[in-house]
Amino acid sequence: MKKVFGLFILTCVLFFSLFDVSYASSDDGIVWKKTSDMYFNNVAFDGQQYVGVSKKGIYTSTDLVTWEYVRSGDIYLGLTDINWNGKQFIAFANWGDTYIISPDGKTWTYEKLDANYMIFDIFWDGQKYFLLGQSTIKLPGGYLQNGDKITILSSFDGITWTKGTVINTVKGLGMDKWQDSIAYNGNMYLTVGGEGATTRSLDGVNWTGNANKYGTADSGIDCNFGKVIWNGSDFVAAGTTYYRVEVFRSKDGIKWNKVYKMSELPEMPHTFFTNMAFNGSKYVIAGKSFERGDIHTGFMLESSDSENWTKSFQYQYVDLKDQGINRHYSARMISNGNKFILFGEGGVFLGEAPAPIQVILNGNSLSFDVNPRMINERVMVPMRAIFEALGATVEWDNSTNTVTARKDSIVLNLQKDSAIVKINGNPITIDAPVQVINGRTFVPIRYIAEWLGAKVDWDTTNRIVTINQ
Repeated sequence: MKKVFGLFILTCVLFFSLFDVSYASSDDGIVWKKTSDMYFNNVAFDGQQYVGVSKKGIYTSTDLVTWEYVRSGDIYLGLTDINWNGKQFIAFANWGDTYIISPDGKTWTYEKLDANYMIFDIFWDGQKYFLLGQSTIKLPGGYLQNGDKITILSSFDGITWTKGTVINTVKGLGMDKWQDSIAYNGNMYLTVGGEGATTRSLDGVNWTGNANKYGTADSGIDCNFGKVIWNGSDFVAAGTTYYRVEVFRSKDGIKWNKVYKMSELPEMPHTFFTNMAFNGSKYVIAGKSFERGDIHTGFMLESSDSENWTKSFQYQYVDLKDQGINRHYSARMISNGNKFILFGEGGVFLGEAPAPIQVILNGNSLSFDVNPRMINERVMVPMRAIFEALGATVEWDNSTNTVTARKDSIVLNLQKDSAIVKINGNPITIDAPVQVINGRTFVPIRYIAEWLGAKVDWDTTNRIVTINQ
């Protein structure tokens, strides 16, 4: 029987210190700022408001700055995860059999599962929910202890649940007992977890995979995965291996290629992965480093291709282990368009990525297979695409790292990383040399277009390059 509890909203007046200076790694990097000292285990966004859950209750906000505390005499505390599917919020505690559902983030109803579980992830694939969890054992006195069986539940409405095949794990192997994250590529579901363990399913009910009796994952790697996403062509999974953040990529969820390993930093010799988000064009990883007792360092990495990462933000925070936060969920992250929101022990942080650069040639928008970039206040674009759009032929000499472009009587010679450009053999100096990024050659669009006789305008506000020939 459902139990509906009444609503009482208390508007919290929150005092916090904002960062005085935002920090970005490059002209195109994400700019981060702290918006609140509130900490949450997870947050969901319904298009109008953010709803956060913590060990202390449920909060809502429209601006990530001021949070309203949703309070009731019998509100279910200890929530660690929340999801919005377009129609309703659903929130779970890390342990137990009770969860709550709400259409608006304020009025909630209780529901119950068939047994007690330890819940690690809630996932909505567009049609149904998936709960990624683990069986529990009830000890004398009513206390729960995690068991040795991974359990995956699915539901179309969040009320009636179907239990998938139970995957047995081996006691004593530690991290491989659970799966932390789930993703779907339109054909196959994939979960990832400790020591490289993965499971796969075509129907969301029958699952195969996981670690063997020796604790070696069938993925062939021993990274403690914390998050997996599908980027449209590959699964991208990230986690921690021997105090280093690592990123892996896979087409099928079975064979994985390591594409990144974070280098050791003097100020952060031990780094740990906490979460990852992807907005369709940019990846962001949240991590942390445990040093100096209760003072820890959090950081964000960003990438456009999942292989080349830069550290874009770093902050310090006090360990909140005595304030009721679940440390397994010490940082979660969601993306909302060009915005990334990080929340956890360090507070709430908003990261905003600049809008993509557009190039308009003679009234028509140009398409690039790799987005234009702003580097040192100069717009850089893929070499071949811009030369051909402007009617020039282009050649790349790999032995000398030199670009040669020809149009009518004009011959341009540009060399990688060189500030010297030759126009019909005459050298000139520029402040934006040719760069090769991730195997692609980028050239400065204003110089190229003007050298080939075009007029160029730059709209700083809307990030639009207009070229007229």
